[in-house]
Amino acid sequence: TRNRLNEKDIKVWKQHTSKTNMTGRIVWSLRDQNRIEMCTNAWIKMAEIFSKYENLIPRGKHCLIVQTGKSMELR
Repeated sequence: TRNRLNEKDIKVWKQHTSKTNMTGRIVWSLRDQNRIEMCTNAWIKMAEIFSKYENLIPRGKHCLIVQTGKSMELR
């Protein structure tokens, strides 16, 4: 399958992947609206998990994560 991609025109392939990658639009939208410096798909997924499962990481005296609207720090 990988060898078949070598036959594709790179411009056509990039257009195809940009149209089918819906998360790319979310990354740019969040980055622009919230000024998130390192907004990636992984960052978005981690923020989603932490917001949905608040007790996943204990908070308080031995807090492992500090989360604001723009950044998350693992400590």
